[in-house]
Amino acid sequence: MSFASTSVAGTRAARYSLLTVELPGQEAVTAGVLLEDPAANLVYIRLRRDWEHFAPEEAEVLSLLEDDLLARAAQMGAAQFLAQLEDTLSNTVRVSERAREVFDEGLAAVACTVSTSTPPPSPSLPTCRAIR
Repeated sequence: MSFASTSVAGTRAARYSLLTVELPGQEAVTAGVLLEDPAANLVYIRLRRDWEHFAPEEAEVLSLLEDDLLARAAQMGAAQFLAQLEDTLSNTVRVSERAREVFDEGLAAVACTVSTSTPPPSPSLPTCRAIR
């Protein structure tokens, strides 16, 4: 299923998923956002950077997650990458189903400003990267 750009000037259809992490004995926390621009076959990935704050024992492994996701997205393409995550992730790392939204032309800016924790630890959230 693909979404074409909308007919409203300056807007585009997009889909997003939230990535969550649930460690044993802890509540699930939002770890990041995956924003798909189906018309451009892009996925914007932004994960939190403050792993040591809520998961000090797992911080080293979790800090590698974004690079792994970026590499897999580059290899598979946005749609296949997200479908594979939806089909395979479970337990500790989970991804929500894609939700459809309409955004203005700044899709990357949306991905870069979505808060992935409450309150947002602004120095912990990096500039997002787009992968075709």
